[in-house]
Amino acid sequence: MQFISYLLQTLQRDAFPLFSMLRTNYKPSIDREPAFNEMLDEIAEKFYGIKRRNPLQGVFGELFKMM
Repeated sequence: MQFISYLLQTLQRDAFPLFSMLRTNYKPSIDREPAFNEMLDEIAEKFYGIKRRNPLQGVFGELFKMM
């Protein structure tokens, strides 16, 4: 519950560095549920304009660069 309180305060302040710090500090708890990381990625995209990077896109992009 404390995480949610901190998350809401961070979003109200529009403070991406605090959002990142919050994710880092709570990483062990967040990693217990993979969907939670996806939700936080979506929050980062909507509130801070941070685009999610598709892991496969990076692999294929590098592969095409080598051709």
